[in-house]
Order: sequence, then structure tokens, then C-alpha cells
Amino acid sequence: MDNNMFENKDASSEIPVFQNDAYPQTQPSADEVELELDPELTNPPNESDFENSNNYNENSSQQPIEPIAPIMPQIEKTTYKPIEQSSSSKGIKVFALIIALMVIVSASVTGGYYLGAISNNGNTPTVDLASKPKPENALTTSQVYNDVSPSVVGIYVYNTENGISSTATGVIYSKDGYIITNDHIYDGIAAAKFKVYTHDKKMYSADFVAGDTRSDLAVLKITDANNTSFTPAKLGNSAEAVVGESVIAIGRPNGATNPSIASEGIISVVSTRVSTTSSYTSSLIQTDSAINPGSSGGALCNVYGQVIGITSAKLVGNEYDGVGYAIPTYTVKKVVDSLIKHKTVKGRAKLGISYLHIDELSAELSKVPCGLQIAAIDESSDLYGKSVAVKDIITHVNSVELTDSNIILDIIDASKPGDTLELKIYSVKGKKSLDITVKLLEDNGSSSYTSKKEQSNKNDKEYNSSEFNFPNGE
Repeated sequence: MDNNMFENKDASSEIPVFQNDAYPQTQPSADEVELELDPELTNPPNESDFENSNNYNENSSQQPIEPIAPIMPQIEKTTYKPIEQSSSSKGIKVFALIIALMVIVSASVTGGYYLGAISNNGNTPTVDLASKPKPENALTTSQVYNDVSPSVVGIYVYNTENGISSTATGVIYSKDGYIITNDHIYDGIAAAKFKVYTHDKKMYSADFVAGDTRSDLAVLKITDANNTSFTPAKLGNSAEAVVGESVIAIGRPNGATNPSIASEGIISVVSTRVSTTSSYTSSLIQTDSAINPGSSGGALCNVYGQVIGITSAKLVGNEYDGVGYAIPTYTVKKVVDSLIKHKTVKGRAKLGISYLHIDELSAELSKVPCGLQIAAIDESSDLYGKSVAVKDIITHVNSVELTDSNIILDIIDASKPGDTLELKIYSVKGKKSLDITVKLLEDNGSSSYTSKKEQSNKNDKEYNSSEFNFPNGE
């Protein structure tokens, strides 16, 4: 059974099961979240917009269209509503209703990855995270842009049936052409192919190496470089970032062949856990720098010209403005090195459950302990088959009280597969606590990339770049 998707066989209708890492996330209704749509995504293009863009199936009767940037994973604020209860015990109904109303954050404990070093092997590039220089070495925004933009590339994502499907941004990771970008940029594009545009307006083909939906990171490799040496980004240590620190986001929201643009802001939160529409909880850097569709996979830099994050998601909704997120480099390095070396993520741990967070007020009103109420248990989890049931509440991990759902996620992040956790669990049915030792699983993750083509594509031929007539920017 897939570790990330499993069926909740035990949960009754008495409690709402809000879905996260192990489930598709519950989506808000139209009246709960109003998306801020980019006008370029809603207004029809003019014929002039199609100039230099005949990248489409030569057998298709449709006119070529200007590619649009993929809609970025959105961090959504969802208003949860209690579901109708069955006519069972009145006390149980009240308990479930209070929890449903008071749940603010739901997250899955399938998360966490080991932060130990990954050794260099074979063609894995050696990339270190540099410490932050002294304040007197700070650069101007213009100087940062000039230093970093040679390491930022534009990406066309296409296939042989539809031509160019979307555009994105990437960051050069090594001199031999490894590129970091986001996993979501090719989501829904069968047998996606890639063209990369460097800052000097040269075009290269790139192959998919590996991707990870969980972290929203992916690696591409330039294949036709002809011994060209590229300019890798200087990666800084995101663990040294501080709230209020000035940052510059660099990306290509206006198209892969256009020059990169810069937007300036500050770090609003150094590390905040958010749940994206990809249903995964991640610890990200929050910034007010403008991060728009097309900038996915771009660079978030400090004032020393160091890349401290890879831009990924943008918070949208009528209650928010100017909130963007970046994947911190301490995550980027571990995941990217593993993707290059193993084509998957090694050493990342998970517990294998989904849960509801019961905060202090919910616990007081419901007369139960604070903690994480189990919504479902993966059959592969070490908890499966033990004296634990859906609706039971995990109150402590390694003797630490779970007053915040982030506590257990942070503990798992610092662990590796095979490590054990000491859990104290409150049995809702038995009204008593029990201690259980549980072993963590490995979460190798999966990617949005698929090489599978639809049946209608079976007669497609392999197009070369001249047939596609990709714009070369010259």
C-alpha cells in the first residue's frame, strides 16, 4: 500500500477527518476562499502575442497559444465545518462538534526527514552552505541581482502533443548543469520535456533527473552543454536567517526567455509550517517579496548574494496580500543531493498517521487532554495493530507535551528511519493513558513527473528544437 495514501477504515462520521499528508486536502468552497487571479491568466491573448510561438503539434488544427506560468501551489486558509452527527451518544456528539469547531491546524505526521549529511558519490556535485558574511560586506540590491542572475534560468515545459505548456524558473546548482526547480511545474503534463534559457540568452535541452512532491523540489540536468561551464548559485545557510532581514527574490515570471526580475522585501518568518494544496506540510521561509507564477523555482537571496531559499508557493485569498514562501537551503541541499544520487529522498522519516490537533481550549471544553487526535493509521505504520485506535489522542512524544502540532513534526525532522519515539496516548474509549514505543518509517516520497503518455499520443514523433522553433531570445 502507498505510504502517502491510505483509506481510513476505522473513522466514523462522528468526527471530521481533515486531510493532509496521507489524504487529499479538503478544499474550501468558493465563498470561503477567493483566489486572486492573475489578469494574464484570465484575459484572452491577442494575435500579436503568438509571434515567435508556433510551438504546437503540427497535426493540430488549433492555433498556437502563448504559454502561461503554472499556477503555484497555494497555501489555503480553510474554514472547517462540523459534519452531521449520527444519533449515538450525546456526549460523543458534543465532543466531536467542539473539536471540529476548534481545530485550527490539521497536519500529518508522515513528515520529517533526517538532516544528516549526504556523502558525495559518483557525479553528485559537492555543494556546501556558506556562512553569512559580516554586515560590512552587504551588497546593494543591484549588486545582488548582478551576482545572482547568471545562476537563474528560465524553463519551458512542453511535450510533443501540446507544445509549450508552462514556464518556470530554475537555479543552477553545479557547473555541469544540474538545475534546481519545483516539482509542481510539470504536474499534469505527460512526458514533460524541458528547454532551459540562461542569462546570456542561450537555449539548452534538459532532462528530468528526479523530483519530490513532498518538498516541492526537482532536479533537471542540461544535456547538450558541449562542455560548457555554468555559473552555480552561491548557497547560503538558511539557518542563519533572521526575521526582518532584507531579501531579494529573483525569477522569470514574464517568460523563460525574458531577463530575470528582482523584487525586494524582508523575511517575515524564518520557519513556518504550512500545508500546501499538494497536501504536504513543510517548514518554509515566509517573505513579503513578490513571488508570482513563473517565478516557481527561483532564488530568494540575502544581501550578500547568497541564495537562502528556492521560491515555491504563494498565499492567496481575500484576507492576505504580499505573502510568499521559499524552501530553505538546509532542506534544498539534503533533498537535492539525494535526488541526484539516489533519484529519491533517502533518510526521511515519518510516523504514518493523520491527525487532528486539539488545542488547549478545545481540550478544556471537551474534557480531554491536549494533543493529536488520530484520524487514520497507515497499515505500514508501526502503530498499526497496536493498542491504539482512531480517535485516541497522542499527548506526549519523548516526554514532551504536545501543546503544539509542530512539536512532533520537529522531532521527526530531527530523526531518521528506524529511530524510535516514546508516545503517551490517551484512550478515548478506555479513559486512560498508555505508553507505546513506535519505530519511524522511511518516506522516500514521489514526484509529480510522469513519463506516461495518453493513448492519443502513441503516434507522436520526437520533435527537435528547430521543428518547435523555440524562441531563442537573440
